[in-house]
Amino acid sequence: MNEINDIINQIDEEVVGKFLQNSETKVSFSKDYEKHEYDYEWLSVMEEVMPYLFNIVKAPKKFIMNEEEVVKVELAKKVTVESIKHLTQHTNLIQDYDPEKGDVKPSKILNINKEETFDMYENRFIYSLFQNMKLYLSVRQGDMLKGSSLRDIQTLKYNGSTKLGTKKVNISLELGFSDIRFENGSDGGMTIAQRVERIHNDLADCMSSEFYQNLDKLHIPLVRSPIRKTNVILKNPNFQKAVELWNYMERNPEVKEDNVVDKKNIEDDKELKEKFDSSYYVNYSLMDNLSDKKKEEEKVNKFYIRKLLEKFNEENKDVTLKDFKKIITDEYKEIKEKQEKHERKILSELTRTARRHASAAQKCIDLLK
Repeated sequence: MNEINDIINQIDEEVVGKFLQNSETKVSFSKDYEKHEYDYEWLSVMEEVMPYLFNIVKAPKKFIMNEEEVVKVELAKKVTVESIKHLTQHTNLIQDYDPEKGDVKPSKILNINKEETFDMYENRFIYSLFQNMKLYLSVRQGDMLKGSSLRDIQTLKYNGSTKLGTKKVNISLELGFSDIRFENGSDGGMTIAQRVERIHNDLADCMSSEFYQNLDKLHIPLVRSPIRKTNVILKNPNFQKAVELWNYMERNPEVKEDNVVDKKNIEDDKELKEKFDSSYYVNYSLMDNLSDKKKEEEKVNKFYIRKLLEKFNEENKDVTLKDFKKIITDEYKEIKEKQEKHERKILSELTRTARRHASAAQKCIDLLK
């Protein structure tokens, strides 16, 4: 990094100008960006409310309905207090009366049939909620079950050539990245499709219950907003959650979706080209400095070797080239042998040390056993 900074700080604009004057460069940029994002808040809301709906279905509230009918005495199933009160108010139904015994013989009497039914407002509300949930789920099927996705692929290409004296400098650069993601809206290891299927199954269980089927046979009218604030709806936590879901679906009837598409193909943009033209020179300078460093190292090595040879030659003028080569070869072999011997000694010592440690470790293990 310091080397790059040094090059940038030492840049001579005149030199750069000459470098780029004969340059032929070309830059291109392409972008392929697509984002499809869905809001799955509605699914989380349904998942949260489903247990409360199961509570309602498992222990539904019933209404006792009294069906009153005046029938012949012999057809009456049960004489109740209400039947006696009714007879005292309708004396025309008395057929005979024995004042001595106090016996009353009616010709007809009030018969009351008591029947339990689910047909009450709160239950009709839940029945209507199930219908709305079924419709709400159906309009959210399809593409959204594939999950949200992001596709971001960008590519930049830069090519150039120039002449610098007798040198011909070429550059070819391709830079690209890709970011492709698929969000399946997983929650607890389940995909969106699996979560929706679970809601479908839970709803099907509720709609196959005795509670729902009984109301379905009665062909009850569906409840519409605003929901009546009865005591049960206001105070029962299961019904409170049901109302929350009802209100949420009314507030959010449409699928929330965010789609963004951005595709670009840019050729030789002036500003972009100027930036990469400047980096062209910096890259060349880095390579040129690297080459100069190697040359400098070679010069230093040759300088020291030459100095050694000059000194040796002054002190040993009678040594021939053949003898000199033999001396160099023998000395080189001796140095290499010493190095190898030293390395073998170090390796041997390391091996003994490792064995001692291994033996001590084994003794510790044996003692622990």
